[in-house]
Order: sequence, then structure tokens, then C-alpha cells
Amino acid sequence: MGGSVVAAFVIGITQSLLTLWMNPQRVAIAIFGIMIVVLIVRRAASSVGRASLSSPLSRRAALVFAALACSR
Repeated sequence: MGGSVVAAFVIGITQSLLTLWMNPQRVAIAIFGIMIVVLIVRRAASSVGRASLSSPLSRRAALVFAALACSR
């Protein structure tokens, strides 16, 4: 599976979970904000040379993202 397909699944699941606790209009804003944060973190990681999926920074970012998605 490609990275864009996995990202689409993650965004869809996150959006569905966030809709349980938030107004759907605010969920769209939250998803957009999360995507911006992911792009910034990915850009910062690639400038250091850690853009691969097996890097500790990517694993930490994925765990933080999952924790935020499940925290409410």
C-alpha cells in the first residue's frame, strides 16, 4: 500500500473519531491543523536526515499522533 493510501485511512479514521467529541466543522479545522503539523515535523526531520519511516523521530511522531487521536 502506498503512503497516500495509508494517510487517507489515518485521516478518515481520525476524522471519524474526532467527530464523536467535536463539532464536524471544527473537526475539519483540526484535521487541517494536524496535517500542517505533520508537514512541519516531516520537513524538520528531513533537514536533519531522518525522513525514513524507521527513524525514531517518525515513530515518536506517530505515537504522539495516535495518543492525541485517542485521548478524548
